[in-house]
Amino acid sequence: MKTSTHVNLLVALFVAGACGAAQANVIFTDTFDDETTGAWYSGGDLGTLTAMDTGEQLSWTPDDATGMRQVIGRSFSTQSLGVGDWIEFTFDYTRTAGNLGILRVGLFHLEDPIAANDWANDSDNAWSGYYTFIRDNGTNVARVYNQDGMAVPGSDAPGALNGPTFAGTNMTVMEGGGANTSVALNTQYQGSYRVTRTETGIETLFTFSDGATTLYSVAANTTTTWPDFNTVAIRVSEGTVLFDNMRVTVSAEPGDGGYADWSDGAPFDGDKNSDGVPNGLAWVLGAESPDDDARDLLPTIVTADDEGEEVLIFAFQRRRAALDEAEI
Repeated sequence: MKTSTHVNLLVALFVAGACGAAQANVIFTDTFDDETTGAWYSGGDLGTLTAMDTGEQLSWTPDDATGMRQVIGRSFSTQSLGVGDWIEFTFDYTRTAGNLGILRVGLFHLEDPIAANDWANDSDNAWSGYYTFIRDNGTNVARVYNQDGMAVPGSDAPGALNGPTFAGTNMTVMEGGGANTSVALNTQYQGSYRVTRTETGIETLFTFSDGATTLYSVAANTTTTWPDFNTVAIRVSEGTVLFDNMRVTVSAEPGDGGYADWSDGAPFDGDKNSDGVPNGLAWVLGAESPDDDARDLLPTIVTADDEGEEVLIFAFQRRRAALDEAEI
């Protein structure tokens, strides 16, 4: 059996953490391999939202001039951002018919998460969040907004992601004089929309690229801060678009400010609840608080075969935020 010299477990965990980089936490990834629309729903009762049986993509064709009916959305578990945290939506975009027109992407919190088509008609549903749109229909502009309010049946908000409050001072005139000078038919593009909470408010960044060149990059900031998110929504104003690899990620441990916030003053090398697990180790292993029994989180020892030799493996979970704290 292979052996190694004994090291203090707590020290070993922090050494491992110091060698890593903070990782993002994937909330969902939709690739439509099962040929269903999954948790995506249309904002109105018109339009065609289907999963393609070839190419395994989500196809969306709006069928109404009303903005609310040009939107699709998906809800997920609520994510709360602390200062320095971010949430990001990424997607592949292929337009197969029509013009780019307006492409709007937003991250929101809805009081009642999306669970069926026609969700934008729920007049009792309060919402807040941020969105950016790009438009390549001859005017070639991009704008960024933050907004909150109540859904109003038959209106443009929140289903169309329209809102009255401009976020920051960013208003960018895009290059190119005519319609669709940058975005071609039957060509896959990549989009991303990130919302970051700062000490003074919120920053947003919407990028759209062909994989080699960034065609649009629109950044803004606002002091209006809504830290909770549980929904992503996209508006396509015309044509048919195929979406794929739709993913929401957040920074590691949203809202986790590190050991100092978790401990509420309990010393790192103490044992507040006398469970035999030092406070610092309990934090690294993911205990909810210094008062929770962390014994069930302690590493387990398993054996495995390594080219004919039996080796010991320490198996344990580790709080992602511990990756950022190389030393306490």
